[in-house]
Amino acid sequence: MHMSPIAKLARDTVEMYIREGGVPKVETLTPEMTGQAGVFVSIHKKGALRGCIGTFEPQQSNITQEVITNAISSATQDPRFSPISKHELKDLDYSVDVLTSPVR
Repeated sequence: MHMSPIAKLARDTVEMYIREGGVPKVETLTPEMTGQAGVFVSIHKKGALRGCIGTFEPQQSNITQEVITNAISSATQDPRFSPISKHELKDLDYSVDVLTSPVR
């Protein structure tokens, strides 16, 4: 299954953060990872929601940082779920929604 660069970044971020406490260094930004936007990161485990945190308005310097921040929050801060553990990582799927500017 093909994973978008943004969803792959969310997965890589969560896996590195849960295993090592760090975040990946992003050397090359694809066009969809530049700019600023609100971003929602959803994590599913075997089809069931496992975490979802996002921002309606950009809080970070670019979409890449927004994805990294919100991926970690989805994995560890969603009040509906306990933090994701190492043994769950292999069972997770990721989706990322990049929001457009709000319209009145």
